[in-house]
Amino acid sequence: MTCTPTITIKKGSWDTQDAGLFGKSTSTVVLIVDYCGSIVEGECTEANWPDRGGAVVAAIGYHPNLLWDIRIGRALMYYDSATTAWSPWVETFTADLTATEIAASPSTKAPWVVENVSARQVNAGHKGLWEVTINISSMAVQSTGQYPNASIDVTTNSRSVRAYRGGSGLLVPTTNGTAGGPKIGVAAANGFFNPSGWRDGTKATMDCLGGRLDVNAQPVTIAIEQTRFAISFILRKPWIDFDPTSNLVFSNAMWTKWAINGYQTLNKRNKDALFGFGVGDLVCDAVNISSLDAQFSRCEVSLVWDEWGNFDQSAWGIDGTVPDLNDDPLQSASPDRPVLVAETVFWTTSYHESFELVTTDFPRDVWDIASVAITP
Repeated sequence: MTCTPTITIKKGSWDTQDAGLFGKSTSTVVLIVDYCGSIVEGECTEANWPDRGGAVVAAIGYHPNLLWDIRIGRALMYYDSATTAWSPWVETFTADLTATEIAASPSTKAPWVVENVSARQVNAGHKGLWEVTINISSMAVQSTGQYPNASIDVTTNSRSVRAYRGGSGLLVPTTNGTAGGPKIGVAAANGFFNPSGWRDGTKATMDCLGGRLDVNAQPVTIAIEQTRFAISFILRKPWIDFDPTSNLVFSNAMWTKWAINGYQTLNKRNKDALFGFGVGDLVCDAVNISSLDAQFSRCEVSLVWDEWGNFDQSAWGIDGTVPDLNDDPLQSASPDRPVLVAETVFWTTSYHESFELVTTDFPRDVWDIASVAITP
């Protein structure tokens, strides 16, 4: 037997608390569920009233009852008997949306999702009057002028390399603008960087030049500076359909781009000029997705600039033998022996593929913030 209670919304249930960077907005909805006026002889008696909070929530908060839909992890919805349709309690734009999605018609606003729910007897021991508390949340963007959930973190560090050449005159492929010598970007339009630009078998164009550092073709260890730019933003996890009667699951473009296909950017160079850096200057060395809550994740894309363009030096040699040596002219006034060095040194790298990034690959305003924060 079913008893239909009177449900009223407690004052203050429209109040929300907006969070800061990478924080979620929250709201509490309180329903007063009154069974006292539901007694109808032969249809509902006190014996039919629920005797525990879970039963109250189940009775009023599941969609076949055409009252409310109160299920953890799903949108909080109520049934509008006037329009005979389900409506969200509150909906807003979420922090993962691109500018195009926010401007789209119809609106791409999303309902807030139930985090937890509890029910208690208003009068202890009286099963006829209950208070149901529903906590809902979203990573909400309340206005288009709101600062986006985005962060640009810049760190510097060094890597140790084996160096044959260094100092003035060193021709690094990503910074070499001369007509000769190693250059990057020859075939970037095809999705990769053709190594023939810096290793084509011709000394005139493959030698990295620079000052001699090695002794008897044995390299020295030096520190090469790096700068890492970490771009952080919000991804929305796949969600269950907002229609209470459906269990379909959806995801959006940001989730597909970074959570599913993020590997397509990893360990590749920028195909085009990016954030003020030239073609091939930046390498994507990490795409990390970490959970913030049940609904949203934080994505961090790491781009690295390297003083040597993420290259290493190798000396010319045959079948693993010591490279050919040459020497500077012996000073006639000095009895010292000449210092022998590797004759030819060229560049090698493991980063041959390329990636592309555009504004729509990020949530609204993230590209603009990254551009200002990263551009030298």
